[in-house]
Amino acid sequence: MNSGDADAAALLASLEASQDFGGLYLRFSSFFEPFENFIFLADYNPRPLKKKTGWKKKPKKLPTKENIRPISKHFYPFLCKALKLLPNLLKRNPSNVADGEGEMQEERAAELLSIYGLTIRCFLCIAPCLTGPPYSVHLQWGQLVHRLENWARYNNANEEDFALLESLRTALVTPLPHLNTSMLFISGPSVVGSAGADSHLARLLSEVVIVLTCCAFKSQTRDVDAFERILALTEQVQPWFWSVYMLPFSKLVIKYCSPSRDYNFIFLCVLMFFSIMEPDAMTKHHTILVDALYRCAVFLAKESKLFDGDIVYSFCLKMLRECIKSPSADLFPVVCQNVLCFCCKDAIFRIVETLNLYFDIGYINIDGTPSLFCD
Repeated sequence: MNSGDADAAALLASLEASQDFGGLYLRFSSFFEPFENFIFLADYNPRPLKKKTGWKKKPKKLPTKENIRPISKHFYPFLCKALKLLPNLLKRNPSNVADGEGEMQEERAAELLSIYGLTIRCFLCIAPCLTGPPYSVHLQWGQLVHRLENWARYNNANEEDFALLESLRTALVTPLPHLNTSMLFISGPSVVGSAGADSHLARLLSEVVIVLTCCAFKSQTRDVDAFERILALTEQVQPWFWSVYMLPFSKLVIKYCSPSRDYNFIFLCVLMFFSIMEPDAMTKHHTILVDALYRCAVFLAKESKLFDGDIVYSFCLKMLRECIKSPSADLFPVVCQNVLCFCCKDAIFRIVETLNLYFDIGYINIDGTPSLFCD
Protein backbone atom coordinates (compact mmCIF):
# COMPACT_ATOMS: atom_id res chain seq x y z
CA MET A 1 0.00 0.00 0.00
CA ASN A 2 1.53 3.35 -1.06
CA SER A 3 1.21 6.57 0.94
CA GLY A 4 -1.75 7.80 -1.13
CA ASP A 5 -3.69 4.61 -0.47
CA ALA A 6 -2.81 4.80 3.22
CA ASP A 7 -4.04 8.40 3.42
CA ALA A 8 -7.29 7.43 1.69
CA ALA A 9 -7.86 4.50 4.05
CA ALA A 10 -7.13 6.67 7.10
CA LEU A 11 -9.55 9.37 5.90
CA LEU A 12 -12.34 6.88 5.29
CA ALA A 13 -11.78 5.34 8.72
CA SER A 14 -11.97 8.78 10.35
CA LEU A 15 -15.06 9.59 8.33
CA GLU A 16 -16.83 6.40 9.31
CA ALA A 17 -16.01 6.90 13.00
CA SER A 18 -16.72 10.69 12.72
CA GLN A 19 -16.27 11.11 16.44
CA ASP A 20 -13.19 13.34 16.31
CA PHE A 21 -14.73 15.41 13.51
CA GLY A 22 -12.91 18.69 14.21
CA GLY A 23 -10.56 19.48 11.34
CA LEU A 24 -11.81 16.60 9.21
CA TYR A 25 -12.77 18.96 6.38
CA LEU A 26 -9.23 20.36 6.23
CA ARG A 27 -7.85 16.83 5.92
CA PHE A 28 -10.25 16.12 3.04
CA SER A 29 -9.43 19.38 1.23
CA SER A 30 -5.73 18.60 1.58
CA PHE A 31 -6.29 15.11 0.15
CA PHE A 32 -8.26 16.63 -2.77
CA GLU A 33 -5.48 19.10 -3.62
CA PRO A 34 -5.06 17.70 -7.19
CA PHE A 35 -8.54 19.13 -7.93
CA GLU A 36 -7.47 22.66 -7.01
CA ASN A 37 -7.20 23.72 -10.66
CA PHE A 38 -10.89 22.97 -11.17
CA ILE A 39 -12.69 23.87 -7.91
CA PHE A 40 -12.18 26.17 -4.92
CA LEU A 41 -11.29 23.75 -2.13
CA ALA A 42 -11.99 26.29 0.62
CA ASP A 43 -15.53 27.12 -0.53
CA TYR A 44 -17.18 24.53 1.70
CA ASN A 45 -15.01 24.99 4.78
CA PRO A 46 -17.38 25.17 7.81
CA ARG A 47 -14.79 27.31 9.59
CA PRO A 48 -13.46 29.65 6.86
CA LEU A 49 -10.27 31.52 7.66
CA LYS A 50 -11.53 34.58 5.78
CA LYS A 51 -14.98 36.09 5.95
CA LYS A 52 -17.00 35.84 2.74
CA THR A 53 -17.23 39.05 0.75
CA GLY A 54 -20.29 40.32 -1.04
CA TRP A 55 -18.99 39.45 -4.53
CA LYS A 56 -18.90 35.97 -5.99
CA LYS A 57 -15.77 34.44 -7.39
CA LYS A 58 -15.78 33.50 -11.05
CA PRO A 59 -16.21 29.70 -11.12
CA LYS A 60 -13.34 27.65 -12.44
CA LYS A 61 -13.84 25.68 -15.65
CA LEU A 62 -14.53 21.99 -15.22
CA PRO A 63 -11.80 19.76 -16.65
CA THR A 64 -11.88 17.98 -19.97
CA LYS A 65 -11.74 14.21 -20.23
CA GLU A 66 -8.07 14.32 -21.24
CA ASN A 67 -6.70 16.39 -18.35
CA ILE A 68 -8.78 14.72 -15.63
CA ARG A 69 -8.25 11.07 -16.59
CA PRO A 70 -5.00 10.59 -14.53
CA ILE A 71 -6.69 12.04 -11.44
CA SER A 72 -9.95 10.14 -11.91
CA LYS A 73 -8.29 6.72 -11.89
CA HIS A 74 -6.73 7.46 -8.51
CA PHE A 75 -9.71 9.15 -6.81
CA TYR A 76 -12.71 7.27 -8.20
CA PRO A 77 -12.67 4.39 -5.65
CA PHE A 78 -12.24 6.84 -2.75
CA LEU A 79 -15.04 9.12 -3.93
CA CYS A 80 -17.43 6.19 -4.32
CA LYS A 81 -16.69 4.91 -0.81
CA ALA A 82 -17.02 8.38 0.74
CA LEU A 83 -20.34 9.04 -1.01
CA LYS A 84 -21.62 5.69 0.20
CA LEU A 85 -20.79 6.56 3.83
CA LEU A 86 -21.90 10.18 4.02
CA PRO A 87 -25.71 9.85 3.56
CA ASN A 88 -25.98 7.35 6.43
CA LEU A 89 -23.71 9.41 8.68
CA LEU A 90 -25.97 12.42 8.18
CA LYS A 91 -29.27 10.77 9.01
CA ARG A 92 -30.83 13.13 11.52
CA ASN A 93 -31.05 11.67 15.00
CA PRO A 94 -34.24 11.96 17.08
CA SER A 95 -34.70 15.33 18.74
CA ASN A 96 -34.73 13.84 22.23
CA VAL A 97 -30.94 13.79 22.54
CA ALA A 98 -29.29 14.22 25.89
CA ASP A 99 -28.59 17.74 27.14
CA GLY A 100 -25.42 19.14 25.59
CA GLU A 101 -25.39 16.70 22.69
CA GLY A 102 -27.52 18.82 20.39
CA GLU A 103 -24.83 21.44 19.80
CA MET A 104 -22.21 18.73 19.25
CA GLN A 105 -24.42 17.01 16.68
CA GLU A 106 -24.93 20.31 14.84
CA GLU A 107 -21.17 20.86 14.68
CA ARG A 108 -20.63 17.31 13.48
CA ALA A 109 -23.32 17.76 10.82
CA ALA A 110 -21.77 21.05 9.66
CA GLU A 111 -18.40 19.33 9.18
CA LEU A 112 -19.88 16.32 7.38
CA LEU A 113 -22.14 18.42 5.13
CA SER A 114 -19.13 20.50 4.11
CA ILE A 115 -17.19 17.35 3.28
CA TYR A 116 -20.21 16.06 1.38
CA GLY A 117 -20.40 19.21 -0.77
CA LEU A 118 -16.67 19.11 -1.53
CA THR A 119 -16.80 15.41 -2.41
CA ILE A 120 -19.70 15.98 -4.82
CA ARG A 121 -17.74 18.75 -6.59
CA CYS A 122 -14.72 16.47 -6.97
CA PHE A 123 -16.96 13.68 -8.27
CA LEU A 124 -18.43 16.17 -10.76
CA CYS A 125 -14.90 16.88 -12.03
CA ILE A 126 -14.27 13.24 -12.97
CA ALA A 127 -17.74 12.78 -14.50
CA PRO A 128 -16.42 13.02 -18.12
CA CYS A 129 -14.42 9.82 -17.50
CA LEU A 130 -17.32 7.82 -16.07
CA THR A 131 -19.38 5.32 -18.01
CA GLY A 132 -23.13 5.37 -17.72
CA PRO A 133 -25.57 8.30 -17.90
CA PRO A 134 -24.13 11.83 -17.65
CA TYR A 135 -26.38 12.54 -14.66
CA SER A 136 -25.12 9.73 -12.40
CA VAL A 137 -23.29 12.35 -10.30
CA HIS A 138 -26.49 14.38 -9.99
CA LEU A 139 -28.29 11.41 -8.47
CA GLN A 140 -25.68 11.51 -5.68
CA TRP A 141 -25.99 15.29 -5.52
CA GLY A 142 -29.70 14.93 -4.80
CA GLN A 143 -28.85 13.03 -1.60
CA LEU A 144 -26.80 16.00 -0.39
CA VAL A 145 -29.76 18.33 -0.96
CA HIS A 146 -32.00 16.05 1.13
CA ARG A 147 -29.50 16.06 4.01
CA LEU A 148 -29.19 19.85 3.92
CA GLU A 149 -32.95 20.15 4.24
CA ASN A 150 -33.07 17.58 7.06
CA TRP A 151 -30.50 19.58 9.01
CA ALA A 152 -32.41 22.86 8.43
CA ARG A 153 -29.75 24.35 6.12
CA TYR A 154 -32.48 25.80 3.94
CA ASN A 155 -30.42 28.48 2.20
CA ASN A 156 -27.69 25.96 1.39
CA ALA A 157 -30.29 23.47 0.13
CA ASN A 158 -31.71 26.15 -2.19
CA GLU A 159 -28.28 27.02 -3.56
CA GLU A 160 -27.36 23.38 -4.14
CA ASP A 161 -30.74 22.64 -5.73
CA PHE A 162 -30.43 25.35 -8.35
CA ALA A 163 -26.75 24.55 -8.97
CA LEU A 164 -27.79 20.91 -9.51
CA LEU A 165 -30.54 21.90 -11.98
CA GLU A 166 -28.22 24.19 -13.94
CA SER A 167 -25.51 21.54 -14.11
CA LEU A 168 -28.06 18.92 -15.14
CA ARG A 169 -29.41 21.03 -17.99
CA THR A 170 -25.85 21.60 -19.22
CA ALA A 171 -25.16 17.86 -19.14
CA LEU A 172 -28.39 16.85 -20.88
CA VAL A 173 -29.12 19.63 -23.38
CA THR A 174 -26.27 20.62 -25.72
CA PRO A 175 -26.26 23.35 -26.79
CA LEU A 176 -28.52 25.04 -24.28
CA PRO A 177 -31.34 26.99 -25.92
CA HIS A 178 -31.07 30.78 -25.77
CA LEU A 179 -34.34 31.83 -24.18
CA ASN A 180 -35.45 35.24 -22.98
CA THR A 181 -36.33 33.96 -19.54
CA SER A 182 -34.49 33.29 -16.32
CA MET A 183 -37.27 31.03 -15.01
CA LEU A 184 -36.54 27.92 -17.08
CA PHE A 185 -34.93 25.42 -14.71
CA ILE A 186 -36.04 21.98 -15.93
CA SER A 187 -35.83 20.74 -19.52
CA GLY A 188 -38.66 18.50 -20.66
CA PRO A 189 -38.19 14.77 -21.35
CA SER A 190 -38.77 15.36 -25.07
CA VAL A 191 -35.52 17.35 -25.45
CA VAL A 192 -33.06 15.23 -23.47
CA GLY A 193 -32.96 12.11 -25.65
CA SER A 194 -33.00 8.69 -24.03
CA ALA A 195 -32.70 10.28 -20.57
CA GLY A 196 -36.32 11.39 -20.99
CA ALA A 197 -37.48 7.85 -20.28
CA ASP A 198 -35.33 7.28 -17.18
CA SER A 199 -37.42 6.88 -14.03
CA HIS A 200 -34.38 7.63 -11.82
CA LEU A 201 -33.97 11.04 -13.43
CA ALA A 202 -37.71 11.70 -13.15
CA ARG A 203 -37.58 10.92 -9.42
CA LEU A 204 -34.55 13.17 -8.94
CA LEU A 205 -36.25 16.14 -10.60
CA SER A 206 -39.45 15.68 -8.61
CA GLU A 207 -37.44 15.42 -5.38
CA VAL A 208 -35.55 18.62 -6.18
CA VAL A 209 -38.84 20.51 -6.60
CA ILE A 210 -40.22 18.97 -3.41
CA VAL A 211 -37.15 20.01 -1.39
CA LEU A 212 -37.31 23.59 -2.68
CA THR A 213 -41.01 23.77 -1.81
CA CYS A 214 -40.42 22.34 1.67
CA CYS A 215 -37.58 24.78 2.31
CA ALA A 216 -39.86 27.70 1.46
CA PHE A 217 -42.49 26.94 4.11
CA LYS A 218 -40.04 25.60 6.70
CA SER A 219 -37.91 28.74 6.52
CA GLN A 220 -41.06 30.93 6.28
CA THR A 221 -39.33 33.07 3.68
CA ARG A 222 -40.89 36.40 2.72
CA ASP A 223 -39.14 36.33 -0.66
CA VAL A 224 -41.85 36.52 -3.35
CA ASP A 225 -39.33 35.40 -5.98
CA ALA A 226 -38.88 32.11 -4.12
CA PHE A 227 -42.58 31.29 -4.50
CA GLU A 228 -42.62 32.39 -8.14
CA ARG A 229 -39.71 30.02 -8.81
CA ILE A 230 -41.63 27.19 -7.12
CA LEU A 231 -44.62 27.89 -9.37
CA ALA A 232 -42.37 27.72 -12.43
CA LEU A 233 -40.68 24.53 -11.22
CA THR A 234 -43.99 22.84 -10.41
CA GLU A 235 -45.18 23.49 -13.96
CA GLN A 236 -41.89 22.44 -15.58
CA VAL A 237 -41.70 19.15 -13.68
CA GLN A 238 -45.18 18.06 -14.83
CA PRO A 239 -44.00 16.15 -17.95
CA TRP A 240 -41.72 14.08 -15.72
CA PHE A 241 -44.74 13.03 -13.66
CA TRP A 242 -47.26 12.39 -16.39
CA SER A 243 -45.10 11.77 -19.51
CA VAL A 244 -44.95 14.41 -22.22
CA TYR A 245 -47.47 12.47 -24.29
CA MET A 246 -50.07 12.36 -21.51
CA LEU A 247 -49.68 15.93 -20.20
CA PRO A 248 -52.60 17.30 -22.31
CA PHE A 249 -54.75 14.46 -20.95
CA SER A 250 -53.82 15.35 -17.36
CA LYS A 251 -55.03 18.91 -18.04
CA LEU A 252 -58.39 17.50 -19.08
CA VAL A 253 -58.63 15.89 -15.64
CA ILE A 254 -58.27 19.33 -14.09
CA LYS A 255 -60.81 20.90 -16.45
CA TYR A 256 -63.57 18.31 -16.44
CA CYS A 257 -63.13 16.14 -13.36
CA SER A 258 -64.30 16.68 -9.84
CA PRO A 259 -63.04 14.86 -6.73
CA SER A 260 -66.62 13.83 -6.09
CA ARG A 261 -66.92 11.89 -9.37
CA ASP A 262 -66.09 8.19 -9.40
CA TYR A 263 -64.44 8.17 -12.81
CA ASN A 264 -61.66 10.45 -11.55
CA PHE A 265 -59.99 7.28 -10.29
CA ILE A 266 -60.02 5.79 -13.79
CA PHE A 267 -58.37 8.88 -15.30
CA LEU A 268 -55.66 8.85 -12.65
CA CYS A 269 -54.97 5.17 -13.30
CA VAL A 270 -54.50 5.89 -17.01
CA LEU A 271 -52.11 8.76 -16.22
CA MET A 272 -50.07 6.58 -13.85
CA PHE A 273 -49.85 3.84 -16.48
CA PHE A 274 -48.15 6.27 -18.88
CA SER A 275 -45.97 7.91 -16.23
CA ILE A 276 -42.18 7.93 -16.62
CA MET A 277 -41.86 6.93 -12.98
CA GLU A 278 -43.20 3.67 -11.60
CA PRO A 279 -46.86 4.10 -10.48
CA ASP A 280 -46.03 3.75 -6.76
CA ALA A 281 -43.18 6.27 -6.99
CA MET A 282 -45.28 8.70 -9.03
CA THR A 283 -48.13 8.50 -6.52
CA LYS A 284 -45.78 8.99 -3.57
CA HIS A 285 -43.86 11.92 -5.07
CA HIS A 286 -46.90 13.75 -6.36
CA THR A 287 -48.70 13.37 -3.01
CA ILE A 288 -45.66 14.75 -1.16
CA LEU A 289 -45.43 17.65 -3.61
CA VAL A 290 -49.12 18.50 -3.14
CA ASP A 291 -48.66 18.42 0.64
CA ALA A 292 -45.65 20.77 0.39
CA LEU A 293 -47.55 23.11 -1.92
CA TYR A 294 -50.48 23.06 0.53
CA ARG A 295 -48.25 24.09 3.44
CA CYS A 296 -46.79 26.92 1.36
CA ALA A 297 -50.29 28.03 0.32
CA VAL A 298 -51.50 28.10 3.93
CA PHE A 299 -48.43 30.14 4.93
CA LEU A 300 -48.99 32.61 2.08
CA ALA A 301 -52.70 32.90 2.87
CA LYS A 302 -52.05 33.51 6.57
CA GLU A 303 -49.38 36.13 5.78
CA SER A 304 -51.21 37.57 2.77
CA LYS A 305 -50.80 41.12 4.06
CA LEU A 306 -47.03 40.75 3.52
CA PHE A 307 -47.33 39.47 -0.05
CA ASP A 308 -48.66 40.70 -3.34
CA GLY A 309 -52.23 39.49 -3.91
CA ASP A 310 -51.34 37.93 -7.26
CA ILE A 311 -48.76 35.53 -5.82
CA VAL A 312 -51.22 34.37 -3.12
CA TYR A 313 -53.91 33.80 -5.75
CA SER A 314 -51.56 32.08 -8.24
CA PHE A 315 -50.00 29.81 -5.63
CA CYS A 316 -53.28 28.75 -4.02
CA LEU A 317 -54.80 28.11 -7.44
CA LYS A 318 -51.83 25.98 -8.56
CA MET A 319 -51.92 23.96 -5.34
CA LEU A 320 -55.65 23.27 -5.68
CA ARG A 321 -55.23 22.21 -9.30
CA GLU A 322 -52.47 19.79 -8.33
CA CYS A 323 -54.69 18.46 -5.54
CA ILE A 324 -57.52 17.75 -7.99
CA LYS A 325 -55.36 15.43 -10.09
CA SER A 326 -53.56 13.78 -7.17
CA PRO A 327 -54.47 10.48 -5.50
CA SER A 328 -55.60 12.53 -2.49
CA ALA A 329 -58.22 14.37 -4.57
CA ASP A 330 -60.94 13.20 -2.18
CA LEU A 331 -59.50 15.67 0.35
CA PHE A 332 -60.01 18.58 -2.03
CA PRO A 333 -62.99 20.16 -0.17
CA VAL A 334 -61.08 20.11 3.13
CA VAL A 335 -57.87 21.41 1.56
CA CYS A 336 -59.77 24.13 -0.27
CA GLN A 337 -61.59 25.23 2.88
CA ASN A 338 -58.42 25.25 4.99
CA VAL A 339 -56.64 27.51 2.51
CA LEU A 340 -59.45 29.85 1.55
CA CYS A 341 -60.47 30.57 5.14
CA PHE A 342 -57.17 32.49 5.48
CA CYS A 343 -57.32 34.28 2.10
CA CYS A 344 -58.59 37.79 1.56
CA LYS A 345 -62.02 38.16 -0.07
CA ASP A 346 -60.57 39.16 -3.44
CA ALA A 347 -58.42 36.02 -3.66
CA ILE A 348 -61.33 33.80 -2.53
CA PHE A 349 -63.68 35.08 -5.24
CA ARG A 350 -60.99 34.80 -7.94
CA ILE A 351 -60.15 31.19 -7.00
CA VAL A 352 -63.82 30.19 -6.64
CA GLU A 353 -64.63 31.65 -10.03
CA THR A 354 -61.59 30.13 -11.77
CA LEU A 355 -62.17 26.62 -10.41
CA ASN A 356 -65.95 26.83 -10.82
CA LEU A 357 -66.58 26.07 -7.13
CA TYR A 358 -69.92 26.28 -5.39
CA PHE A 359 -69.56 28.44 -2.28
CA ASP A 360 -72.28 27.30 0.14
CA ILE A 361 -72.79 30.22 2.51
CA GLY A 362 -75.92 28.55 3.92
CA TYR A 363 -73.93 25.92 5.79
CA ILE A 364 -71.49 26.97 8.48
CA ASN A 365 -69.06 24.65 10.23
CA ILE A 366 -68.65 24.53 14.01
CA ASP A 367 -65.55 26.73 13.80
CA GLY A 368 -67.51 29.38 11.87
CA THR A 369 -65.96 28.75 8.43
CA PRO A 370 -68.19 28.18 5.37
CA SER A 371 -68.08 24.85 3.54
CA LEU A 372 -66.85 24.61 -0.03
CA PHE A 373 -67.89 22.08 -2.64
CA CYS A 374 -67.05 21.40 -6.27
CA ASP A 375 -69.80 22.37 -8.63
